[in-house]
Amino acid sequence: MHVLDEIANVLHVKSEDLEKESLKIFLDSKLIQIESEIFRISQKYGVKSVLELDSKLKKGELNEEIVREDFMRLDNFESQRDEIIKALGKI
Repeated sequence: MHVLDEIANVLHVKSEDLEKESLKIFLDSKLIQIESEIFRISQKYGVKSVLELDSKLKKGELNEEIVREDFMRLDNFESQRDEIIKALGKI
């Protein structure tokens, strides 16, 4: 018997329901963390997305060397956010 099944028995719930709810809570928690990082980086440069940050870079409003790491992080966080939102839609 798997740990999930054991816990489900103790809680008197179906294993599938426990698994589904646990996954949803986990993904929601990750989404909150990622959105917090997106907000922090976005506020730092006065943008709402990596596309806006890219636009500011192209216009020369920001120094690419200074912004490069945050740009890559913001792009990665936005991608992760999108994947988590897709995953939540499947639950």
